[in-house]
Order: sequence, then structure tokens, then C-alpha cells
Amino acid sequence: TKAARILGCSRQSLYTYQKIMAEEGPMGLKRINKPLKRSKNRIPEYAEDKIIELTLQNPHLTLMQLMVALKEHNITVSIGTIKNIWKEENLSTRELRIKRSQSLNIEV
Repeated sequence: TKAARILGCSRQSLYTYQKIMAEEGPMGLKRINKPLKRSKNRIPEYAEDKIIELTLQNPHLTLMQLMVALKEHNITVSIGTIKNIWKEENLSTRELRIKRSQSLNIEV
């Protein structure tokens, strides 16, 4: 308990560190960059890429117009999904989308 208080972590964390140290040695405690886990119900990457591609080619499109354009490419997603992708990519306003497409020299 005292060691946990000094280190500023829980006793359970200390026990976990002890177990890792015993099994794997000091290298087991080293932080290793692991790839981010994708959510199971997330749309495929090709669909996300297509959303971003169409957004940058047509930055003036609204969410609804982009959703219709995606259906022509056999990609069915909700407006909320497009909005979330725009938010992740910092494309949530028309000005940001136009600025990004111009910086990539995409003809609007």
C-alpha cells in the first residue's frame, strides 16, 4: 500500500507490474507502440477513403449530397458516419474542406 502511494498508482497496478517483470523481465514493462484497434462495427477503410476522396473533390457538397454520391459508388453510410469522419479529419466546415482540397491542389 505504501509503495503504491509513493508511486501514485493502485496496488493492482503494482501487482500487474510485478507479474510482468517476473514473466518478461524489464523489457516487458517497456511501452511499445501498438497499432490502434479499430472498432468492430466500424466501416471498412476503403469506404472511409472514398468518403474523404469525394469530400476533397467536391468540398461544396452537404452531408446529404455526399451520401447520395456515395450510393452511386455502392457505399451506403449514414449522415452521422460522414459527419464523424469529417470531424476526425478536421473537415467539418465547408471552409476547412475547401482549404484542404486547395492545399492538395485538387481542382474544385
